[in-house]
Amino acid sequence: MKQEKRYPIKYVSRRTGLSQHVMRAWENRYNVVIPQRSPTNRRLYSEEDIKRLSLCHQATKSGHSIGQIYRLATEEIQELVESHHDNLDKLDTEGIVNINIDKSSARFHLDSCLRSIRRLDEKELGVALATAAMTLSRPVLIEQVITPLMEETGDLWSSGLLRISHEHLSVVAVRTLLGSILSGFNPETGSPVAIVTTPSAQIHELGALAVAIALATEGWRVTYLGANMPVEEIAGAIHQNNAKLLLLSLTYPPDDAQLKIQLSKLPDYIPEETKVIVGGRSAVSYDKVIQQIGAVRIENYSDLRDYTRELRNQTFEQD
Repeated sequence: MKQEKRYPIKYVSRRTGLSQHVMRAWENRYNVVIPQRSPTNRRLYSEEDIKRLSLCHQATKSGHSIGQIYRLATEEIQELVESHHDNLDKLDTEGIVNINIDKSSARFHLDSCLRSIRRLDEKELGVALATAAMTLSRPVLIEQVITPLMEETGDLWSSGLLRISHEHLSVVAVRTLLGSILSGFNPETGSPVAIVTTPSAQIHELGALAVAIALATEGWRVTYLGANMPVEEIAGAIHQNNAKLLLLSLTYPPDDAQLKIQLSKLPDYIPEETKVIVGGRSAVSYDKVIQQIGAVRIENYSDLRDYTRELRNQTFEQD
């Protein structure tokens, strides 16, 4: 009989959106899941464990405390989560939701997008995203709508509440919006150039697109190369455009040995003065090689803005 696949806690943390600290606390206090242990006593989780943790995460974000739900069967927690989303749809349909919700708030636009994704309505999602883009500032749109939208969509898919078709619909719509926004920037003459991309085998590009917009908002002239670029091609773009900054987005997989080798070669290909930033959900998994090549790992948009703003100012002073 084929043995069921098990996953380490770091992987499960990324799948569910829960921190490792929370996962351990829920296990120790509530026995939410009881993972198996490896011969070296490391936690190993099944797909069913991951589904239950994802559902618990969704339920707590909907207002239920873990102390209220931990005794429930997984199916009952799923019903709670589905009921919450059904109620949002009903309220919106009846117009009741508009009484107390500020339509200029990021949460309002995020919920509108999520409802469209659950309905698998491409046109409605496009309108919801366009409305958010017109209403909100670029940083708020990226940080409080786009980023959590993709995270929550991934969580819902991981917990079995959405199909892969829903996730693909959201990816296409968000990519279209972000690409349109990025193409609308017209940086001033002499602005320093930043290359934004994902390296080989990193095929998820939405994080890179969002970062490209964040840099363009800060006055950088962004050359966006898309996803899955070999190091040699990245280096060629840096030399051709005299780029002062390279930003790499790492999302999945988090344990690519070949990527570590590729990253370690980067200093041999690019000018010493070109700064390198690495971000994304999986970046922490490559911390050792990031430090070895003298790159900077940045975890949030606030730190990214501060770092790149200072770097841009220094670049202008040097020029």
